[in-house]
Amino acid sequence: MRISLRIRFLPKHTKKLPVAGSFVGEDIMEIKKAYIRQEKCVGCGACIPVCPAHAIQMKAGWKSEANTEKCIGCGTCATLCHRGAPILLVPENGY
Repeated sequence: MRISLRIRFLPKHTKKLPVAGSFVGEDIMEIKKAYIRQEKCVGCGACIPVCPAHAIQMKAGWKSEANTEKCIGCGTCATLCHRGAPILLVPENGY
């Protein structure tokens, strides 16, 4: 009973940060950052509390906005969003 209660209250998202330059075979994995497509965002705010890096905020006009400096590229926001607004991209000279 004690173990089952502990498992029940585990956090639903990861707290582990990806390591820049993680090796995948001989290639170096590129870290992706979240970008929120404003045309798909309805401003429900579901992505804000699940972000372990606190990189998503609500901006004026009730749209979410991702801070690429804080984003760790975990993809939790992209997985959770029912509208598919957040996507993960490899930054090229900023967005």
